[in-house]
Amino acid sequence: MRVLILFCLVFLVSCSRSPVFDVQAVKPNIVLIVADDMRADDLQYMPLTRSWLTNHGTRFTRAFVPHPSCCPARVSILRGQYTHNHHVWTNALPYAYQTFYEQGLESSTLATWLKSVGYKTALIGKYLNEYPGTTVPSTHVPLGWDYWTAFSGEQAYYNYTLNENGSLISYGSLPEHYSTDVFKTKALSYLTTVRDPFFLYLTPTAPHGPYQIPQRHQSLFTNYQAPRSVNFNEADVTDKPYFISRLPLLTETQIIQIDARFRNRLRLLQSLDELVAAVIQKLSQQGKLANTYIVFTSDNGYKLGKGAS
Repeated sequence: MRVLILFCLVFLVSCSRSPVFDVQAVKPNIVLIVADDMRADDLQYMPLTRSWLTNHGTRFTRAFVPHPSCCPARVSILRGQYTHNHHVWTNALPYAYQTFYEQGLESSTLATWLKSVGYKTALIGKYLNEYPGTTVPSTHVPLGWDYWTAFSGEQAYYNYTLNENGSLISYGSLPEHYSTDVFKTKALSYLTTVRDPFFLYLTPTAPHGPYQIPQRHQSLFTNYQAPRSVNFNEADVTDKPYFISRLPLLTETQIIQIDARFRNRLRLLQSLDELVAAVIQKLSQQGKLANTYIVFTSDNGYKLGKGAS
């Protein structure tokens, strides 16, 4: 399905006048930024990210997401496995994080692999759906992570709880509690103190719902509507799978709702755009860009009125 294309920007920054470093001699830093339910074509609405990454890096346009749901896809990122191998099938219990934990999969992930070869490791943002599960202590920090700041329970933009290195910290509805901005601040603080080589796994909620938008972005994209590709509310779906062909056409009310959701998603992306730029600028100020891989991607896509294609 085209709408589920997983796009990935890999950015090894180096000035054309600077020598290429020897990866055998110097372990590169790694920053992996994973958006939540971001579509490939959403990138056009993130000018700062495009300026830093698309214009100076490599964009993979023919990559595909391993699963169209958050938790299975994120486990695949952490484990390098397809869903039928790690068996985390859905976002909800009894699967999701609970299955991941009960199978002992936390003992072998990107974090443990990189830590075993000398990396400092950090996760900031969303870990896995339903974390910490029903049988795991609420202050549990998974193996392999030196620095840990993750949603404990439901992820949101306001009124949420973070597990910060084993301590539960609650955030409210003040402007400075906006989670994307909180994660940006924590990422910049981490980069200030961490020694090379490091692996930073940065996973904000945007542009996933709920559509809670900071004041500075609420008036943006007022007249925008969801893309109207050939498979938007497609009338003839006789050549499509049963689960698509049996669906009725969208009503005018549903289309209005899709357009409203699209505008809110674009607004949510703006703070994510600011986060990406701030992280890169911080690395630039520290003189670390030439020895840092930056990967920007999403866990899966979002249909917005489109069927299978």
